[in-house]
Amino acid sequence: MKKHSPEPDEHESRASVALTIAWMLACTSTAVGMFVVLAIQFLIIAFPVPAGGDHPLGRIAGVLLFVAMTTGMVCLALTPLVYRIRETPPPRAITVGAVMIGLSPIVVLVVLNLVAI
Repeated sequence: MKKHSPEPDEHESRASVALTIAWMLACTSTAVGMFVVLAIQFLIIAFPVPAGGDHPLGRIAGVLLFVAMTTGMVCLALTPLVYRIRETPPPRAITVGAVMIGLSPIVVLVVLNLVAI
């Protein structure tokens, strides 16, 4: 008979597991949103419009950047809560990655505003 191996979250409460899942979903949503925003920005650079016109993909990139910024803020807000509520903290590499992903929309917004000037 096989011995039951312990689950990684076996000693965690349901609330802490749910908060961790919400944190990682916010992080993943931010990362995917940023990839799409950067892909659209590269398309805008690759296929420019005549001078004085607005690119049709510009508004889509702006909306997705806003969504990524919102989910990034949620990711950053949930990071200290995950550390507070969990018995075993998440690995440092995951936390650093989540914070970097949460900050990436702000950095991209600043860079896009500096380049547009």
